[in-house]
Amino acid sequence: MQTVSKHVGLLVIATLGALLAVSMVIMVLVTYVKLAPSSKTSPVPGLRLHLFGANIPHDDKRGTGGEDAFFLDHTLNTFGVADGVGGWAAVGINSGMFSRAILGAALGTISSNPRLTHKAAIKVAHRAVMRQGYPGSTTLILGTLSGSKLHLTNLGDSGAMILRHSGQQWKMLSRTTEQQHEYLLCRAPCPHPVTHRMAFARFNYPYQLRHDDQESSDVDKAESTTQQIRVGDIVIAASDGLWDNLFEGEIIDIVASTSVDQLAGTIAAKAYNASKAKRKSPFYLHCIQHRKGCSEGGKQDDITVIVGSAIIATDDIASSLDQHNFDMPGSTV
Repeated sequence: MQTVSKHVGLLVIATLGALLAVSMVIMVLVTYVKLAPSSKTSPVPGLRLHLFGANIPHDDKRGTGGEDAFFLDHTLNTFGVADGVGGWAAVGINSGMFSRAILGAALGTISSNPRLTHKAAIKVAHRAVMRQGYPGSTTLILGTLSGSKLHLTNLGDSGAMILRHSGQQWKMLSRTTEQQHEYLLCRAPCPHPVTHRMAFARFNYPYQLRHDDQESSDVDKAESTTQQIRVGDIVIAASDGLWDNLFEGEIIDIVASTSVDQLAGTIAAKAYNASKAKRKSPFYLHCIQHRKGCSEGGKQDDITVIVGSAIIATDDIASSLDQHNFDMPGSTV
């Protein structure tokens, strides 16, 4: 009897031990499941741009609205600036009509087919404007935010910079590259394009879209870049009326001291005032690198500035805040 009890006791102890071991294994597995990092990364929240725009035409061109064109569209999360080439004014052509036609056609193309790349949209718009027969030429920059990726395509000397607040200050993440021809080809209008070269190497003759399909039309040379951005980042896109008159550091100082909803107007106004000041401006410093006889001062020009602030995509923005200047005097858009 004692032997049976002993065996039963040992069996109970063994069973309890086995159950305890299994329980410990289960606890370990549960703990591992809770603590082990997920193999899937958390999705990056979608972003959108809260966009603001400002446009100041050249003093002599206020009656026609100047030669800059721009748009900002919150539904499409996209914006654009086109700077009509002023040389056409010498023969009575308002290049602002061409820049607005190009940008209006580009916006329409992007709206009807958002999957198109910027370059593809520009080509479609360019062909449409060529068929309509508008004369002129223009530089341009397009920007579109998709998720958290900001896609920029720049042709010529308009451009964009992306800023991020880091620590106690704003820092520049990136800036598009200005595109200038190696030599100044014959200025528009030109009876013999690409044959007459002047000694203004790489100065004030940007890549551009022309009304015709000559060699000087540079649509395939547009530079496309993509930048990962996050909430709070700011993108500033503008015609050369900004970049010729304010240095990067001056723009960053304005960003640091101005609310985002006032930023586009403030930057444009500062650039306008700087264009009239006698100082060693970015335009002047660029000029003296390539030619003699440059005068100190800014470059009086049309000035267009677009500011985009990255916010969470769930934040609502009324489409009534969209802007464009396609209906300026003389426009046929």
